[in-house]
Amino acid sequence: MEEQDKNRTRNINYNKKLLEVLSVKPIAFNPVLAKLTGSVKAGLLLSQLLYWWGKGHDPESIYKTIDEIKEETALSRSEQEGAIKKIKRLNLMKVELKGVPPKRHFKLNLQKISNLICRDSANLFAENQQYNSDNTSEISSDTEREINTSKEKDLISLKGKYSDISSLGEDEFQQVAQDYQVSLAFVRSCYDSLVNYCEAHGKRYKNYLAALRNFVKSDALKIRKEASEHVSKRGIDARNIK
Repeated sequence: MEEQDKNRTRNINYNKKLLEVLSVKPIAFNPVLAKLTGSVKAGLLLSQLLYWWGKGHDPESIYKTIDEIKEETALSRSEQEGAIKKIKRLNLMKVELKGVPPKRHFKLNLQKISNLICRDSANLFAENQQYNSDNTSEISSDTEREINTSKEKDLISLKGKYSDISSLGEDEFQQVAQDYQVSLAFVRSCYDSLVNYCEAHGKRYKNYLAALRNFVKSDALKIRKEASEHVSKRGIDARNIK
């Protein structure tokens, strides 16, 4: 029990120390400025200077010592100098020494910074648009290929499905009867005629369903003609055959 109390007290002390560390005000770092300057350190310094812009006595410049920037950003003297050179090279900032002893005063070119940020954002937007367009085109092409492949497979499957007369059954008979508006018995009769014809003449078809349709259509037209002459040689009512 005593050991648990000690651990609880130790954890509370750790929590207090952690909160003390985290209570330090975080800096305002913008990754866009790091990309703009080509340097994380330059982006960090520029972010911090922009944060302080307009908060001092001089609205046109910022006064910051090396130690102050180091305290705020953890950038050493040499790291600050390197970052300043990169920012100045882009004409985003001027540094003037004023006073005795001389102190650094930073003057930011807000117009240039704004223009570069907008240009960078526009380029990023254009790249995203191009990527989306290319990606959409690729997806469309892939989809079209998939559809064409599916159609080809279906066509091959359809061709191979009725390559044997035994592949015809009641489902096909009912479909043909419905398509040609004839009775199921009439379709079965045409099927028997098709089987007899193939056996008698040694005839083979690539698609026996298509052959059955032709038999049904031919016989239906013949009977319709006979019905119109009031002659029924098949003994079925063909008046409604189309």
